[in-house]
Amino acid sequence: MSRDHDRPSARKTPFEAWLAAELQFAAGAMMRSVSATGLTRRRTGFGQTIMPKKGSVVASPEFGDYNPRPDYFFHWLRDSALVMDALRELMIAGMAGAQVHAHFADFIAFSLSLNAIDGRRVQPDPLSISSSHRQFLRPPEELDKAVGENLLTEARYNPDGTLDIIQWARPQHDGPALRALALMRYWPHCPPGDRETGEALQRLIRQDLAFTLRHCPEPSYDLWEEELGGHYYTRLVQLGALVHGKTWLRSIGEMAEAQRADEATGVLAARLDAHWSDAAGIYRARSDSPDGVPGKDPDIAIVLGALHADLPHGAHSPFDPRVMSTLAATEQVFAESLAINARGGNDEAPALGRFPGDVYYGGGAFYLATLAAAELHFRLAIAATPGEPTKAAALFERGDAFLSTVRKFTPSSGELSEQFDRATGEQTSAGNLAWSYAAFITACRARAAAQARR
Repeated sequence: MSRDHDRPSARKTPFEAWLAAELQFAAGAMMRSVSATGLTRRRTGFGQTIMPKKGSVVASPEFGDYNPRPDYFFHWLRDSALVMDALRELMIAGMAGAQVHAHFADFIAFSLSLNAIDGRRVQPDPLSISSSHRQFLRPPEELDKAVGENLLTEARYNPDGTLDIIQWARPQHDGPALRALALMRYWPHCPPGDRETGEALQRLIRQDLAFTLRHCPEPSYDLWEEELGGHYYTRLVQLGALVHGKTWLRSIGEMAEAQRADEATGVLAARLDAHWSDAAGIYRARSDSPDGVPGKDPDIAIVLGALHADLPHGAHSPFDPRVMSTLAATEQVFAESLAINARGGNDEAPALGRFPGDVYYGGGAFYLATLAAAELHFRLAIAATPGEPTKAAALFERGDAFLSTVRKFTPSSGELSEQFDRATGEQTSAGNLAWSYAAFITACRARAAAQARR
Protein backbone atom coordinates (compact mmCIF):
# COMPACT_ATOMS: atom_id res chain seq x y z
CA MET A 1 0.00 0.00 0.00
CA SER A 2 1.30 3.42 -0.88
CA ARG A 3 2.11 5.86 1.90
CA ASP A 4 0.20 8.80 0.48
CA HIS A 5 0.44 10.72 3.75
CA ASP A 6 4.23 10.90 3.33
CA ARG A 7 4.04 12.47 -0.13
CA PRO A 8 4.01 16.28 -0.29
CA SER A 9 1.37 16.21 -3.04
CA ALA A 10 -1.13 14.71 -0.62
CA ARG A 11 -1.07 17.96 1.38
CA LYS A 12 -1.39 20.49 -1.45
CA THR A 13 -5.20 20.57 -1.58
CA PRO A 14 -6.61 23.32 0.65
CA PHE A 15 -8.09 21.92 3.84
CA GLU A 16 -11.68 23.00 3.17
CA ALA A 17 -11.59 21.55 -0.35
CA TRP A 18 -10.16 18.27 0.94
CA LEU A 19 -12.82 18.11 3.64
CA ALA A 20 -15.65 18.60 1.16
CA ALA A 21 -14.22 16.02 -1.24
CA GLU A 22 -13.61 13.48 1.51
CA LEU A 23 -17.14 13.96 2.85
CA GLN A 24 -18.56 13.19 -0.58
CA PHE A 25 -16.33 10.14 -0.83
CA ALA A 26 -17.24 8.96 2.68
CA ALA A 27 -20.94 9.22 1.89
CA GLY A 28 -20.58 7.03 -1.19
CA ALA A 29 -18.19 4.59 0.44
CA MET A 30 -20.42 4.11 3.47
CA MET A 31 -23.36 3.35 1.21
CA ARG A 32 -21.48 0.38 -0.23
CA SER A 33 -22.17 -1.33 3.10
CA VAL A 34 -25.94 -0.66 3.05
CA SER A 35 -28.05 -3.32 1.29
CA ALA A 36 -24.94 -4.78 -0.34
CA THR A 37 -27.06 -7.18 -2.37
CA GLY A 38 -24.58 -7.30 -5.23
CA LEU A 39 -21.94 -9.03 -3.13
CA THR A 40 -21.56 -12.73 -2.39
CA ARG A 41 -19.40 -13.82 0.52
CA ARG A 42 -18.18 -17.40 0.58
CA ARG A 43 -16.85 -18.68 3.89
CA THR A 44 -15.68 -21.96 2.50
CA GLY A 45 -14.23 -23.12 5.81
CA PHE A 46 -17.70 -22.84 7.38
CA GLY A 47 -19.55 -24.09 4.29
CA GLN A 48 -21.41 -20.78 3.92
CA THR A 49 -22.43 -18.69 0.95
CA ILE A 50 -23.76 -15.35 2.18
CA MET A 51 -25.79 -13.07 -0.09
CA PRO A 52 -26.87 -9.92 1.79
CA LYS A 53 -30.52 -8.98 1.94
CA LYS A 54 -31.94 -5.51 1.49
CA GLY A 55 -31.81 -3.59 4.73
CA SER A 56 -28.72 -5.30 6.07
CA VAL A 57 -25.57 -3.26 6.77
CA VAL A 58 -22.19 -4.96 6.58
CA ALA A 59 -19.50 -3.55 8.85
CA SER A 60 -17.11 -3.75 5.90
CA PRO A 61 -17.84 -4.80 2.31
CA GLU A 62 -14.31 -6.15 2.00
CA PHE A 63 -13.70 -9.90 2.24
CA GLY A 64 -11.13 -11.18 4.72
CA ASP A 65 -10.28 -14.37 6.54
CA TYR A 66 -7.75 -12.95 9.01
CA ASN A 67 -5.09 -13.39 6.34
CA PRO A 68 -4.37 -10.64 7.37
CA ARG A 69 -7.63 -8.69 6.98
CA PRO A 70 -10.37 -9.61 9.48
CA ASP A 71 -13.79 -10.87 8.45
CA TYR A 72 -16.23 -8.02 9.09
CA PHE A 73 -18.84 -9.16 6.58
CA PHE A 74 -21.54 -9.22 9.25
CA HIS A 75 -24.53 -7.11 10.21
CA TRP A 76 -23.52 -5.79 13.65
CA LEU A 77 -26.38 -4.26 15.62
CA ARG A 78 -24.02 -1.55 16.88
CA ASP A 79 -22.35 -0.65 13.61
CA SER A 80 -25.55 -0.77 11.59
CA ALA A 81 -27.27 1.67 13.96
CA LEU A 82 -24.38 4.13 13.72
CA VAL A 83 -24.30 3.87 9.93
CA MET A 84 -28.04 4.49 9.61
CA ASP A 85 -27.76 7.47 11.95
CA ALA A 86 -25.03 8.91 9.71
CA LEU A 87 -27.28 8.28 6.70
CA ARG A 88 -29.96 10.39 8.39
CA GLU A 89 -27.36 13.15 8.81
CA LEU A 90 -26.61 13.00 5.09
CA MET A 91 -30.32 13.33 4.34
CA ILE A 92 -30.62 16.42 6.56
CA ALA A 93 -27.56 17.90 4.86
CA GLY A 94 -29.15 17.43 1.45
CA MET A 95 -26.48 14.92 0.44
CA ALA A 96 -28.86 11.99 0.03
CA GLY A 97 -32.19 11.93 -1.75
CA ALA A 98 -35.48 10.13 -1.32
CA GLN A 99 -33.72 6.76 -1.42
CA VAL A 100 -32.84 7.32 2.24
CA HIS A 101 -36.42 6.54 3.22
CA ALA A 102 -36.32 3.33 1.20
CA HIS A 103 -33.10 2.35 2.96
CA PHE A 104 -34.67 2.99 6.36
CA ALA A 105 -37.78 1.02 5.41
CA ASP A 106 -35.57 -1.90 4.34
CA PHE A 107 -33.44 -1.60 7.48
CA ILE A 108 -36.51 -1.65 9.72
CA ALA A 109 -37.98 -4.66 7.90
CA PHE A 110 -34.67 -6.55 7.99
CA SER A 111 -34.21 -5.79 11.70
CA LEU A 112 -37.67 -7.10 12.55
CA SER A 113 -37.13 -10.21 10.41
CA LEU A 114 -34.26 -11.24 12.67
CA ASN A 115 -36.81 -11.89 15.43
CA ALA A 116 -37.97 -15.00 13.56
CA ILE A 117 -34.62 -16.76 13.98
CA ASP A 118 -34.71 -19.88 16.13
CA GLY A 119 -31.25 -21.10 17.10
CA ARG A 120 -32.69 -24.47 18.12
CA ARG A 121 -33.17 -25.16 14.43
CA VAL A 122 -29.67 -24.04 13.49
CA GLN A 123 -27.35 -27.02 13.51
CA PRO A 124 -24.35 -26.65 11.17
CA ASP A 125 -23.64 -29.67 9.02
CA PRO A 126 -20.25 -30.96 10.22
CA LEU A 127 -19.53 -32.45 6.81
CA SER A 128 -19.68 -28.99 5.19
CA ILE A 129 -17.22 -27.46 7.67
CA SER A 130 -13.49 -27.96 7.37
CA SER A 131 -11.73 -29.66 10.26
CA SER A 132 -9.65 -26.52 10.86
CA HIS A 133 -12.81 -24.42 11.39
CA ARG A 134 -14.86 -26.70 13.64
CA GLN A 135 -13.08 -25.39 16.71
CA PHE A 136 -14.60 -21.95 16.05
CA LEU A 137 -18.23 -23.12 15.97
CA ARG A 138 -20.65 -22.10 18.69
CA PRO A 139 -21.62 -25.06 20.88
CA PRO A 140 -25.12 -26.49 20.32
CA GLU A 141 -26.28 -25.47 23.80
CA GLU A 142 -25.45 -21.83 22.99
CA LEU A 143 -27.28 -21.95 19.67
CA ASP A 144 -30.32 -23.41 21.45
CA LYS A 145 -30.58 -20.22 23.53
CA ALA A 146 -30.64 -17.94 20.48
CA VAL A 147 -34.38 -17.49 20.33
CA GLY A 148 -36.92 -14.85 21.34
CA GLU A 149 -35.59 -11.88 23.27
CA ASN A 150 -32.16 -13.51 23.57
CA LEU A 151 -31.67 -12.68 19.89
CA LEU A 152 -31.18 -9.05 20.87
CA THR A 153 -28.06 -10.00 22.83
CA GLU A 154 -26.45 -11.22 19.61
CA ALA A 155 -23.67 -8.86 18.58
CA ARG A 156 -23.97 -9.64 14.90
CA TYR A 157 -25.84 -11.61 12.25
CA ASN A 158 -25.03 -12.76 8.78
CA PRO A 159 -26.30 -10.08 6.37
CA ASP A 160 -28.55 -12.65 4.71
CA GLY A 161 -30.59 -12.69 7.91
CA THR A 162 -29.25 -15.95 9.33
CA LEU A 163 -27.70 -16.61 12.72
CA ASP A 164 -23.97 -16.23 13.16
CA ILE A 165 -22.68 -19.72 14.00
CA ILE A 166 -19.15 -18.57 14.89
CA GLN A 167 -17.93 -18.13 18.46
CA TRP A 168 -17.95 -14.47 19.49
CA ALA A 169 -18.31 -12.22 22.52
CA ARG A 170 -21.89 -12.60 23.72
CA PRO A 171 -24.08 -11.16 25.19
CA GLN A 172 -23.80 -7.54 24.05
CA HIS A 173 -26.47 -5.06 25.15
CA ASP A 174 -25.57 -1.79 23.46
CA GLY A 175 -26.97 -2.68 20.03
CA PRO A 176 -30.71 -2.37 20.80
CA ALA A 177 -30.14 0.92 22.65
CA LEU A 178 -28.16 2.37 19.73
CA ARG A 179 -30.74 1.20 17.23
CA ALA A 180 -33.54 2.76 19.27
CA LEU A 181 -31.61 6.04 19.39
CA ALA A 182 -31.00 6.04 15.62
CA LEU A 183 -34.63 5.24 14.84
CA MET A 184 -36.06 7.80 17.27
CA ARG A 185 -33.93 10.43 15.53
CA TYR A 186 -35.33 9.26 12.19
CA TRP A 187 -38.91 9.16 13.53
CA PRO A 188 -39.74 12.84 12.68
CA HIS A 189 -38.50 12.31 9.12
CA CYS A 190 -40.43 9.13 8.34
CA PRO A 191 -42.85 9.91 5.46
CA PRO A 192 -46.32 10.30 7.01
CA GLY A 193 -47.94 8.63 4.01
CA ASP A 194 -45.97 5.40 4.50
CA ARG A 195 -48.21 3.83 7.12
CA GLU A 196 -46.65 0.37 6.89
CA THR A 197 -43.14 1.64 7.56
CA GLY A 198 -44.38 3.96 10.30
CA GLU A 199 -46.06 1.09 12.14
CA ALA A 200 -43.01 -1.14 11.75
CA LEU A 201 -40.74 1.68 12.93
CA GLN A 202 -42.84 2.18 16.05
CA ARG A 203 -42.85 -1.57 16.74
CA LEU A 204 -39.07 -1.80 16.44
CA ILE A 205 -38.38 1.23 18.66
CA ARG A 206 -40.74 -0.10 21.33
CA GLN A 207 -39.07 -3.51 21.17
CA ASP A 208 -35.57 -2.08 21.58
CA LEU A 209 -36.59 0.26 24.39
CA ALA A 210 -38.34 -2.58 26.22
CA PHE A 211 -35.25 -4.77 25.91
CA THR A 212 -33.02 -1.96 27.16
CA LEU A 213 -35.33 -1.31 30.10
CA ARG A 214 -35.38 -4.96 31.14
CA HIS A 215 -31.71 -5.75 30.67
CA CYS A 216 -29.83 -2.55 31.53
CA PRO A 217 -28.85 -3.84 35.02
CA GLU A 218 -27.13 -6.92 33.56
CA PRO A 219 -23.43 -7.28 32.67
CA SER A 220 -22.52 -7.66 29.02
CA TYR A 221 -19.50 -7.46 26.75
CA ASP A 222 -18.15 -4.01 25.94
CA LEU A 223 -18.23 -2.33 22.55
CA TRP A 224 -14.69 -3.60 21.89
CA GLU A 225 -16.05 -7.12 22.46
CA GLU A 226 -13.34 -8.13 24.89
CA GLU A 227 -14.58 -8.07 28.50
CA LEU A 228 -17.74 -9.04 30.34
CA GLY A 229 -18.84 -6.57 32.98
CA GLY A 230 -20.53 -3.24 33.63
CA HIS A 231 -19.24 -0.82 31.00
CA TYR A 232 -19.54 2.95 30.82
CA TYR A 233 -20.28 3.00 27.10
CA THR A 234 -23.04 0.41 27.27
CA ARG A 235 -24.64 2.00 30.31
CA LEU A 236 -24.47 5.45 28.77
CA VAL A 237 -26.11 4.55 25.46
CA GLN A 238 -28.75 2.66 27.45
CA LEU A 239 -29.30 5.82 29.51
CA GLY A 240 -29.49 7.87 26.31
CA ALA A 241 -32.04 5.48 24.82
CA LEU A 242 -34.23 5.69 27.92
CA VAL A 243 -33.90 9.47 28.38
CA HIS A 244 -34.92 10.11 24.79
CA GLY A 245 -37.23 7.11 24.89
CA LYS A 246 -39.41 8.36 27.71
CA THR A 247 -40.19 11.49 25.71
CA TRP A 248 -40.90 9.42 22.62
CA LEU A 249 -43.11 7.01 24.57
CA ARG A 250 -45.14 9.88 25.95
CA SER A 251 -45.58 11.21 22.41
CA ILE A 252 -47.32 7.97 21.40
CA GLY A 253 -49.39 7.78 24.59
CA GLU A 254 -47.39 5.09 26.41
CA MET A 255 -47.40 6.85 29.77
CA ALA A 256 -46.83 3.81 32.00
CA GLU A 257 -43.85 2.62 29.98
CA ALA A 258 -42.47 6.17 29.92
CA GLN A 259 -42.69 6.24 33.72
CA ARG A 260 -40.77 2.97 33.99
CA ALA A 261 -38.11 4.34 31.66
CA ASP A 262 -37.89 7.49 33.76
CA GLU A 263 -37.35 5.46 36.93
CA ALA A 264 -34.61 3.38 35.28
CA THR A 265 -32.70 6.49 34.18
CA GLY A 266 -31.98 7.42 37.79
CA VAL A 267 -30.49 3.99 38.49
CA LEU A 268 -28.36 4.09 35.36
CA ALA A 269 -27.15 7.63 36.05
CA ALA A 270 -26.02 6.60 39.54
CA ARG A 271 -24.09 3.66 38.11
CA LEU A 272 -22.45 5.90 35.58
CA ASP A 273 -21.46 8.35 38.32
CA ALA A 274 -19.59 5.49 40.01
CA HIS A 275 -17.25 5.26 37.00
CA TRP A 276 -15.64 8.58 37.91
CA SER A 277 -12.16 8.40 39.47
CA ASP A 278 -11.10 11.52 41.36
CA ALA A 279 -7.55 10.18 41.59
CA ALA A 280 -7.17 9.64 37.84
CA GLY A 281 -9.43 12.49 36.75
CA ILE A 282 -11.27 10.25 34.27
CA TYR A 283 -14.37 8.19 33.81
CA ARG A 284 -13.25 4.57 34.00
CA ALA A 285 -14.47 2.35 31.19
CA ARG A 286 -15.50 -0.36 33.60
CA SER A 287 -16.77 -0.11 37.16
CA ASP A 288 -16.91 -3.81 38.00
CA SER A 289 -14.91 -6.82 37.01
CA PRO A 290 -16.40 -10.27 37.58
CA ASP A 291 -13.20 -11.97 36.49
CA GLY A 292 -10.92 -9.67 38.48
CA VAL A 293 -9.33 -8.00 35.45
CA PRO A 294 -8.92 -4.23 35.85
CA GLY A 295 -10.29 -1.88 33.24
CA LYS A 296 -8.24 -0.35 30.45
CA ASP A 297 -8.11 3.37 31.03
CA PRO A 298 -8.38 5.95 29.65
CA ASP A 299 -10.65 4.62 26.93
CA ILE A 300 -12.02 6.54 23.93
CA ALA A 301 -15.25 4.63 24.56
CA ILE A 302 -16.10 7.34 27.10
CA VAL A 303 -16.17 10.02 24.40
CA LEU A 304 -17.98 7.74 21.97
CA GLY A 305 -20.63 7.05 24.58
CA ALA A 306 -21.20 10.75 25.23
CA LEU A 307 -21.60 11.42 21.50
CA HIS A 308 -23.82 8.44 20.74
CA ALA A 309 -26.13 8.82 23.77
CA ASP A 310 -26.43 12.55 23.05
CA LEU A 311 -27.80 13.61 26.42
CA PRO A 312 -28.87 17.25 26.17
CA HIS A 313 -26.95 18.52 29.21
CA GLY A 314 -25.32 17.66 32.50
CA ALA A 315 -23.33 14.65 33.63
CA HIS A 316 -22.37 12.16 30.92
CA SER A 317 -23.42 14.48 28.12
CA PRO A 318 -20.93 15.84 25.56
CA PHE A 319 -20.87 18.99 27.73
CA ASP A 320 -19.77 17.21 30.90
CA PRO A 321 -16.31 18.60 31.85
CA ARG A 322 -15.40 15.13 33.10
CA VAL A 323 -15.81 13.73 29.58
CA MET A 324 -13.37 16.35 28.31
CA SER A 325 -11.01 15.52 31.19
CA THR A 326 -11.12 11.88 30.12
CA LEU A 327 -10.38 12.86 26.53
CA ALA A 328 -7.42 14.97 27.65
CA ALA A 329 -5.96 11.97 29.46
CA THR A 330 -6.58 9.82 26.39
CA GLU A 331 -4.78 12.35 24.18
CA GLN A 332 -1.78 12.37 26.49
CA VAL A 333 -1.51 8.60 26.50
CA PHE A 334 -1.51 8.30 22.73
CA ALA A 335 0.63 11.37 22.13
CA GLU A 336 3.31 9.54 24.06
CA SER A 337 2.71 5.94 22.99
CA LEU A 338 2.08 6.15 19.23
CA ALA A 339 5.26 6.79 17.27
CA ILE A 340 3.34 8.48 14.44
CA ASN A 341 2.43 11.30 16.83
CA ALA A 342 6.06 12.28 17.26
CA ARG A 343 5.99 13.62 13.70
CA GLY A 344 2.86 15.75 14.11
CA GLY A 345 2.73 19.27 12.75
CA ASN A 346 1.60 22.38 14.57
CA ASP A 347 -1.86 22.16 13.02
CA GLU A 348 -2.37 18.53 14.06
CA ALA A 349 -3.69 16.87 17.21
CA PRO A 350 -2.60 13.38 18.29
CA ALA A 351 -3.92 10.37 16.42
CA LEU A 352 -5.89 8.36 18.96
CA GLY A 353 -6.31 4.67 19.59
CA ARG A 354 -8.83 2.87 21.77
CA PHE A 355 -7.08 2.37 25.12
CA PRO A 356 -3.55 1.82 26.43
CA GLY A 357 -2.28 -1.71 26.04
CA ASP A 358 -4.45 -2.42 23.00
CA VAL A 359 -2.94 -5.23 20.93
CA TYR A 360 -5.65 -5.82 18.31
CA TYR A 361 -3.91 -5.60 14.94
CA GLY A 362 -0.98 -3.94 16.64
CA GLY A 363 -3.05 -1.50 18.69
CA GLY A 364 -2.70 1.40 16.27
CA ALA A 365 -4.65 4.60 15.83
CA PHE A 366 -8.35 4.35 14.93
CA TYR A 367 -10.03 6.74 12.53
CA LEU A 368 -13.25 6.57 14.54
CA ALA A 369 -11.39 7.43 17.76
CA THR A 370 -9.62 10.44 16.29
CA LEU A 371 -12.84 11.60 14.62
CA ALA A 372 -14.73 11.29 17.90
CA ALA A 373 -12.31 13.76 19.48
CA ALA A 374 -12.92 16.16 16.59
CA GLU A 375 -16.69 15.84 16.89
CA LEU A 376 -16.66 16.44 20.64
CA HIS A 377 -14.79 19.71 20.16
CA PHE A 378 -17.23 20.84 17.47
CA ARG A 379 -20.19 19.97 19.71
CA LEU A 380 -18.66 22.07 22.48
CA ALA A 381 -18.05 24.94 20.06
CA ILE A 382 -21.73 24.86 19.10
CA ALA A 383 -22.74 25.06 22.76
CA ALA A 384 -20.43 27.96 23.59
CA THR A 385 -22.42 31.07 24.44
CA PRO A 386 -22.34 34.13 22.15
CA GLY A 387 -20.31 35.87 24.85
CA GLU A 388 -17.49 33.31 24.50
CA PRO A 389 -16.21 33.81 20.93
CA THR A 390 -12.61 33.10 21.89
CA LYS A 391 -13.55 29.82 23.56
CA ALA A 392 -15.69 28.75 20.62
CA ALA A 393 -12.89 29.57 18.17
CA ALA A 394 -10.35 27.60 20.19
CA LEU A 395 -12.64 24.57 20.33
CA PHE A 396 -13.32 24.79 16.61
CA GLU A 397 -9.61 25.00 15.81
CA ARG A 398 -8.88 22.02 18.03
CA GLY A 399 -11.54 20.02 16.21
CA ASP A 400 -9.91 20.94 12.92
CA ALA A 401 -6.55 19.82 14.33
CA PHE A 402 -7.95 16.31 14.76
CA LEU A 403 -9.38 16.41 11.25
CA SER A 404 -5.96 17.49 9.97
CA THR A 405 -4.48 14.39 11.57
CA VAL A 406 -7.10 12.23 9.88
CA ARG A 407 -6.24 13.93 6.60
CA LYS A 408 -2.56 13.20 7.09
CA PHE A 409 -3.23 9.48 7.35
CA THR A 410 -5.89 9.25 4.65
CA PRO A 411 -4.56 8.01 1.30
CA SER A 412 -5.30 9.90 -1.90
CA SER A 413 -8.01 7.31 -2.67
CA GLY A 414 -9.97 8.66 0.32
CA GLU A 415 -10.48 5.18 1.75
CA LEU A 416 -10.75 4.78 5.51
CA SER A 417 -9.86 1.49 7.14
CA GLU A 418 -10.38 0.66 10.80
CA GLN A 419 -6.83 1.47 11.96
CA PHE A 420 -3.60 3.03 10.80
CA ASP A 421 -0.33 1.60 12.07
CA ARG A 422 1.14 3.10 15.24
CA ALA A 423 4.64 3.34 13.70
CA THR A 424 4.20 3.72 9.94
CA GLY A 425 0.70 5.15 9.53
CA GLU A 426 -0.17 2.42 7.03
CA GLN A 427 -3.81 1.37 7.02
CA THR A 428 -4.46 -1.88 8.89
CA SER A 429 -7.27 -4.14 10.06
CA ALA A 430 -10.59 -3.98 8.16
CA GLY A 431 -10.62 -1.97 4.96
CA ASN A 432 -13.39 0.49 4.09
CA LEU A 433 -14.92 0.29 7.55
CA ALA A 434 -18.46 1.67 7.47
CA TRP A 435 -18.13 2.99 11.04
CA SER A 436 -15.05 5.01 10.04
CA TYR A 437 -17.04 6.69 7.28
CA ALA A 438 -20.01 7.24 9.60
CA ALA A 439 -17.70 8.89 12.15
CA PHE A 440 -16.29 11.17 9.45
CA ILE A 441 -19.78 12.18 8.37
CA THR A 442 -21.02 12.99 11.88
CA ALA A 443 -17.83 14.92 12.69
CA CYS A 444 -18.25 17.00 9.53
CA ARG A 445 -21.91 17.62 10.30
CA ALA A 446 -21.00 18.88 13.78
CA ARG A 447 -18.30 21.05 12.25
CA ALA A 448 -20.79 22.58 9.80
CA ALA A 449 -23.14 23.42 12.67
CA ALA A 450 -20.30 24.97 14.65
CA GLN A 451 -19.13 26.94 11.61
CA ALA A 452 -22.63 28.32 11.10
CA ARG A 453 -22.47 29.88 14.57
CA ARG A 454 -19.13 31.62 14.03
